[in-house]
Amino acid sequence: MADTLPSECDYLIVGAGASGLAFADSLLAHFPTSEVESSSPKVVIADIHSTPGGQWNDSYSFVRLHQPSAGYGVETEPLEPSSNDQVHLASREEILQYYQNVMNKLEKTHGATFVGNSKVDLSGTKQLDDGTWECQLQQHHGEEILKSIVVKKRLVDARYLQ
Repeated sequence: MADTLPSECDYLIVGAGASGLAFADSLLAHFPTSEVESSSPKVVIADIHSTPGGQWNDSYSFVRLHQPSAGYGVETEPLEPSSNDQVHLASREEILQYYQNVMNKLEKTHGATFVGNSKVDLSGTKQLDDGTWECQLQQHHGEEILKSIVVKKRLVDARYLQ
């Protein structure tokens, strides 16, 4: 997990829950992993939580999926324990560990960056003369730090009900 924010990226994804990580995973799945530096877009995923998992970080420990695990998660990584298990209902702990593993894989294989304890102020986003976007992030690591990042391609708001 990165404590430092790059000065620019191709994609800034706001929210490291189900939608944000599914978007990042599907986007990066189409780029070869052997040429990370030259082919994969630079992806930064910012979340208000210190770890990936979205609303699962805030749920009660007894909460489980209400659908089979096989129908949940990201494109390239199964959540269910085995391909034969079509009825498994993942627990909160399993889901949080799953999303941590997905983020670790995205960082390792595609150079994605996770910036936790961060809030993106979309109202302060402005388009620059070259067509890029400048976004403000508030990072909370004991004290509040305001940082800027330039987004070259897309700003993806993957938060829900915030």
